[in-house]
Amino acid sequence: MTKNWLVLLAAVIVLALAPLAIGEKGYVLIALNNWTIEGTIVSFGIMLAMAGVGIFVVYKLVSYLWSLYGNTKFRFTSRSEKKKLDNLQQGMWASLSGDHTTAAKLLSKSSVPNGWQGLSQATAAKAALAQGNKSQALDLLNNLDEQDQKYAAQLFVELEQVDVAQLLLAPVAKNKKSSSIELNLYSQLLIQQNKWSELSGLFPQLEKKKVLNDDQWLAILKSYFSDINIEEVKKRYNLLSRHLKALANNIYLKALLALGESKDIETDLIKMLKKERYTELLDILAAANNYQCNKLQNLVQQALKKHPEQPELLLCLAYIAKAQQDNVLAAKVFKAVFNQSETYKQTHWRAAVACFNQQEDVPLALTLYQKYS
Repeated sequence: MTKNWLVLLAAVIVLALAPLAIGEKGYVLIALNNWTIEGTIVSFGIMLAMAGVGIFVVYKLVSYLWSLYGNTKFRFTSRSEKKKLDNLQQGMWASLSGDHTTAAKLLSKSSVPNGWQGLSQATAAKAALAQGNKSQALDLLNNLDEQDQKYAAQLFVELEQVDVAQLLLAPVAKNKKSSSIELNLYSQLLIQQNKWSELSGLFPQLEKKKVLNDDQWLAILKSYFSDINIEEVKKRYNLLSRHLKALANNIYLKALLALGESKDIETDLIKMLKKERYTELLDILAAANNYQCNKLQNLVQQALKKHPEQPELLLCLAYIAKAQQDNVLAAKVFKAVFNQSETYKQTHWRAAVACFNQQEDVPLALTLYQKYS
């Protein structure tokens, strides 16, 4: 590229100096149809230089004026978008604060930036629903794009449009690319409808994408194992993954014990006792009223010889005795624990009252009932 420019520069110099070398001024004649232009090389050079300078000045002037227009337009647009975004933010905060009238006013379609209309309408629908205006809320939701309607499925449920919510979210289970929020929304819908079979089929996706933390899983699993028979409890537990089985283990044992099934799980409870997981064992034993764990009871009593005042261990014995209708032993142990700390009274007074009533210790039962009920 540099070589080409050097050649061009050399040609220009030669043309400029040639007339001087031969003693001529140089003459140029340009003819086009009936038009002719005559002049010397020098005059043509000067005109070309002036034309170049003129074109450059005009270019710079036009660029400057265009930049002024662009900056002015940008400032007005930016100010307008900022005002719309402020309306959206204030409307959202008003909704969260319970000021649904202000929220509905600010969250109109014309008062929010492009791309935020769906969120604005859904929040306005929630505000209308909170005000009891179900028809307005439903109109706002129906005007949402289908993609946005999916995220507002819970609002359809609150408007008693469960079938619509189900229709919107059902494809989520079949779509491997479903987002975490979509999976979470669908799982909550299934829980509300007690559709445990469909929820079980969704578990692998929820695990793979790590949609739920352990606390959320525990909340789901508690409902998952409630109000069913022994066979169904075992069936559902066996369908769980290894990770979920570990999380659900105590819930599973508690569910079986609450149904009176102790034979198949006493070994697990004994392992828990030997590992001194007394608090977990107590939580499970307190869940039922009628079960037989004779071997476990003997082992608990042996452990108490080493730790005679261990409160959780004492309470384990009290609940085992209560479940086996030994109200005398149960009442005695409850009294011993209650004398140690007020905290245990607040947590276990109901079970103690049932034992005290059986032992005709009505005044103590009445005292506990009046204080903590």
